[in-house]
Amino acid sequence: MDVFWPGAVIGPVLVVLCLVGIRKREALAEAMFSGQEALYGTKWANRSMGDPKTRPALLLAPLIGGTVMGAAFFVLSLTGVLEIDSTENPPPPPGFVLMALTGAGFGLAAAVYLFTRKGRKPSRKLLWALTLTGMAFMAGAAVFLR
Repeated sequence: MDVFWPGAVIGPVLVVLCLVGIRKREALAEAMFSGQEALYGTKWANRSMGDPKTRPALLLAPLIGGTVMGAAFFVLSLTGVLEIDSTENPPPPPGFVLMALTGAGFGLAAAVYLFTRKGRKPSRKLLWALTLTGMAFMAGAAVFLR
């Protein structure tokens, strides 16, 4: 079992960046709003980003998901699961690809839902359901590799 060093380095960096993002999510939300405001104007930015008090909370699910994904990336790199280009490890089975793409699809659905609600308050249950289901499919994809 060999360590996949790029993943062993990128995983902790992703975890640290997401944890810093969680701590500084108010400033991050304000920076995102400023960018939207500069590109599209104040009216559209207010409509797309929602209430100023809830903006930092909207970043919580993606940042927690990024933290978990970075930790999983680190663990899978240390165990050698991610190193599939050697002759010892065969390419991933089709089930892995299907599960990983399904998980990414649920994450994309959560992002689309978050950014297209047009000022309406998002449903926390739906957003968490999409995010956690996507993470569950990603974890299921890791089971296919073993």
